Amino acid sequence: MNKCWGMAKFIVAFCLAITVLVATHSIPAGAHAGLLRSEPADGASLPAMPRLVRLWFDEPTAPRFSSARLFDGTGRPIEPVRVDGDPADPNLLVVHLPEVADSAYSLLWEVLSESDGHLSRGLIVIGVGMDAAPSAAPAIELEDQARPYEVLARWLLLGALVTLAGGVVIVQFVLPNPGGDAVTGTTKEILLAARRRIWSWLLVCALLAVLAAFALLAEQTATLRTAPAQPSASLDVLILILTKTRWGVLWLARQFALILLLIVIYTGRRAVMREGEAAKPTRATANALCLALIMVQTSSGHAAGITPNTALVVVVYALHLLAASVWMGGLIALAAGMLPALRRREHATRYVHTLWRPFSRAAALSVGALVATGLFATGQQVASPDALLTTAYGRILVGKLGLVAIAGALGLFNAMLLHPRLATPLALLLRRPLGWTPVGPARFHHLIAGEIAAGVVVVLATGILTATPPPRGAEFVVAPNTVPTSLTQSVDDLVVTLTVKPNRPGQNVLQILAGSIRRPPPAEIMRVMARFTSLEEELTPVTATAEAVDKERFLLSGSQLKTAGRWQIEVVVRRAGLEDSSARFDWVVLPPGAVRPVLLSKHPWRQFLTVAAASFMLLLVAGLAAMPFVRRLVRHRRRYGSPRFVVNARPRQSDHTVDNRLGGD
Repeated sequence: MNKCWGMAKFIVAFCLAITVLVATHSIPAGAHAGLLRSEPADGASLPAMPRLVRLWFDEPTAPRFSSARLFDGTGRPIEPVRVDGDPADPNLLVVHLPEVADSAYSLLWEVLSESDGHLSRGLIVIGVGMDAAPSAAPAIELEDQARPYEVLARWLLLGALVTLAGGVVIVQFVLPNPGGDAVTGTTKEILLAARRRIWSWLLVCALLAVLAAFALLAEQTATLRTAPAQPSASLDVLILILTKTRWGVLWLARQFALILLLIVIYTGRRAVMREGEAAKPTRATANALCLALIMVQTSSGHAAGITPNTALVVVVYALHLLAASVWMGGLIALAAGMLPALRRREHATRYVHTLWRPFSRAAALSVGALVATGLFATGQQVASPDALLTTAYGRILVGKLGLVAIAGALGLFNAMLLHPRLATPLALLLRRPLGWTPVGPARFHHLIAGEIAAGVVVVLATGILTATPPPRGAEFVVAPNTVPTSLTQSVDDLVVTLTVKPNRPGQNVLQILAGSIRRPPPAEIMRVMARFTSLEEELTPVTATAEAVDKERFLLSGSQLKTAGRWQIEVVVRRAGLEDSSARFDWVVLPPGAVRPVLLSKHPWRQFLTVAAASFMLLLVAGLAAMPFVRRLVRHRRRYGSPRFVVNARPRQSDHTVDNRLGGD
């Protein structure tokens, strides 16, 4: 394509524009630790204010850096208010309140997530001796803004880690050993020079990662220093972060591994400068440290806040980051190592033969792993299609996927240049001669630049996602038309009707009507019990007994429905001389606040995307297992021919011919 170079320049300019735009504008951060429920519930009207308010969150919180403030109906703060944690439940915070007069009160809470180290805030309104009026809430901005410095620090840290891991893979598994017998002459000189430059590049990336991690710690310290009830001295806050929070402990572990990796890379670079190759233990240690860094990075992000199966989610995220590192990090490392060779046309053929072809295979495998793990990650973090389309996280994710598609298309064009057989189906479809490729060989290096530019912005988008709350709450899967006002079910000779009010997380009143269709009834109802089982959260099922109002009407009051979302409520009716009759109701509890309308679909797709990811991964593994048999078949056909069909076309150009077109002699 003659316009390929123009397209590559456009992609580079577009990526730079996105980078500047993101770096100069604040990104909505919102809450990372979301409030599941409270006792008393938001909007409750009580005869007296309880001395304790309990707040349950969807992630573990750090009580030392969490706070709460109480305001009356005029917006005046009420003191004293104290926040404690619960040793038995890391997701629970207990707020101690003073005695107050009748009024409408608002409780502003601010918590630090132990999973990703983000602050989040929210507000609940409680009426004491009167209705809880929403107008009683003070005018406080609840939507936090991710600071540009935090986004920049996360981008630099993530980019440095990706490039480090990819470069280590390149020097360990892709670069041929320049001391081998098969490498001689100019090729050996190219490899030696490339290896030195790549090790120098890794040293720069390791140093940049260390500095970016310190910048991220400084930003976290500055943020938490402004939190209520914290010491004014930055050093005291810094010590508390590193010793009292999970985020700080993981930061120390990452920094320790980074400093060790920096020393290992420095040692390896000196060996390469002297002898042309680093020792095998040095390369193996670098590999182990990169894997440890990837695990620490994923353990300090959104993946750590997903339940159940948190360990499995973290491992899959680590595989996702590793695949991205091999593809994009390896691409950048190769470009840094071979830049002088790219400028010398007489070296292009040897460059393609010795380096880019082996890397293209590793990159193709990485892209396959990225697709599978990306499907899984989307299902874990994005609750529904509406969550993808209506939230900042979802829109950024869509933009990231578009950039990945652009980078993948450029990589595919390059793969067709390196392996013309990949373009054979397209050539036959377009009735072009075998050996034809959709992009001219002269644009090879320009496409590499475009692929790298797209990859850089993909890393930037990933850094923004780590500072943005994932939309995985119940408000993204509960559609207004799916919430029942009452349900009726026939079981044995009984007709059982269930009604729940106000049908919000926390305190509710259940009304159960149970009457027999037989007259007279075969037996009197002795007891009615309800068993509550959450279908979305790991909560212990709870059974409670309803109080009889009359012979067929029973009431049950309590906070058994603890979270929004799907529940199963089993109503058991016990009668004298008969077996228990059991009616199971699939119930939906509304989330706090207004219910979002349906835009496209609020159907949960976690299970569907998980199955799709597992199927794609199985196909990828099966394809890898079948590769040796395919290669044997290809060699057999090359040797003996295929008598079944003959293609009348121009003789196929060899890969060596294409290499020469790329800049050969």
